[in-house]
Amino acid sequence: IHLQNSETPTTGEFEVFVGYEIADVETVSFELCVKVLPPTDYALFTLRGDQMMGEEPIVDQWLATNPYEIAHTYFVQRYDDRFKGLDRVEESVLDFLVPVTLIEPQTDAPD
Repeated sequence: IHLQNSETPTTGEFEVFVGYEIADVETVSFELCVKVLPPTDYALFTLRGDQMMGEEPIVDQWLATNPYEIAHTYFVQRYDDRFKGLDRVEESVLDFLVPVTLIEPQTDAPD
């Protein structure tokens, strides 16, 4: 999870949390922490090779042509066995999930 804050647009800095989905927070041991994400829809982008080095333009292009906007100030990078490592990025694949919400169409009020 890459969690952005109010200074992220100017500094480029954000917090990173590494973890996995759990079914019940009661099963988490005391030494660990839990990050609860709000329920939302996600736009899923599967990135290959060099696409992983600049995911924002892909997201910006998609948002420009679809009726969605970013819903929350975080995004998720999901790594699985398709990711071979940064030293083999050209062979690697990862999923990039962006929380989105549908933009309600504007309706003109009757005169």
